[in-house]
Amino acid sequence: MIPIYETNQENQLIDLQQYLIRNQPATIAVRCGNESMRDAGISIGDILIIDRSIEAQNGNVVMADIGNAFTIRRLVLINGISWLNSDNSAASFDSYAFHPNKDMAIIGVVTFVIKAVR
Repeated sequence: MIPIYETNQENQLIDLQQYLIRNQPATIAVRCGNESMRDAGISIGDILIIDRSIEAQNGNVVMADIGNAFTIRRLVLINGISWLNSDNSAASFDSYAFHPNKDMAIIGVVTFVIKAVR
């Protein structure tokens, strides 16, 4: 455990594993490999905490298996169709119409992003 400092409160200790992981058997961590989610604050090298027990909802950032690769995208429901969209206004990344019956699956919901600042 490490100390966490909060203004106007006594110093406390925080267990990062307990803070970051709600359901340990269903949680994985992956390292981001591209800038497709830059506008969501996710960059290359960031560690993403992904909970596989959470049911994905419209607007969640998710990890998905798109048949031949894994991807991190925002799940968006438009006119009854689920889309996996990138969040990067400065570059072009593929979006995918999500078809769970065509070798596509949501692996889990991104719950935390751990990033290096130095």
